Order: sequence, then C-alpha cells, then structure tokens
Amino acid sequence: MQTFNVGYPSLNDPADEIALQFHSTVPPAAIPTTLVIDSSGRIAARIFGASSYADLQALISKVIGQRA
Repeated sequence: MQTFNVGYPSLNDPADEIALQFHSTVPPAAIPTTLVIDSSGRIAARIFGASSYADLQALISKVIGQRA
C-alpha cells in the first residue's frame, strides 16, 4: 500500500480471518478478491481474481453514481 500510494481503505488478511467472514459471498478459490463496500456497509461490487486500477476505478465510480 505504501509503495503504490493506495489512498483508499484496504485490508491485509494474512491469517484469512476476514476472508472467512465472507465465506458465503466470496468463493475460497477466488483469491484475490476485491470487494467494494458502499456507505451502508453492503457489498456493492466485487472482482474475483486480479484487477487493474482502471477496473477498480470504474467499479467505485459506478457505486458512487448509484448512491446519488
């Protein structure tokens, strides 16, 4: 996160404790997985597998647009 100046909240979960909380939402084989959480705390979007900056930016823009 420091290397790439990530400016959004991100979680590191080396013991998979957080991932286990999403077991009904994210298949265990879908690692890495990116979840976009909306302002109500709901999963608003997800990417299974690798994602690019452009992919993530598009998802966040879509979620923000839905909120308006």
